[in-house]
Amino acid sequence: MRENEQTRFLKTAQAVLPGPTARKAFVQYVQTVAQDMQENAEAGDFSAIAEQLGPSPRQAALDFFDSQSPEIQSQWTAEGKRRKTLLWLAVGAILAILLLTVAFFVVTEGVMIVNTETTNFDFSGTSMTLEEQTKLVMELMKPEG
Repeated sequence: MRENEQTRFLKTAQAVLPGPTARKAFVQYVQTVAQDMQENAEAGDFSAIAEQLGPSPRQAALDFFDSQSPEIQSQWTAEGKRRKTLLWLAVGAILAILLLTVAFFVVTEGVMIVNTETTNFDFSGTSMTLEEQTKLVMELMKPEG
């Protein structure tokens, strides 16, 4: 039961934090508080720990973030923005690839165009030997020049 409560608390609180580094630091902070309270025999379940951290998970996360130095806050915020930007770029690239694929198949009518030059010679109905056929084909295939 305690694990479920803690997981729910952390998921709710982590949504407020800007990036993975801030989230990891918050998880470590919560685990440290929980361990300290257990050692002092102050907590029987996670609800007592949650009350110690703050009135709500979101507020606990905001208080934790505000308690950090301005440099760390700016690093975490920049990391969060960078992560969101990369996510949007990845989504945009995937959509562009899908759009180009659809456009390609619309233009080519669903068939990939392969340009090959093939020359067929039909020697049926002739009495030429294989050597004669080969010699004739080689002469016909010679580039002009």
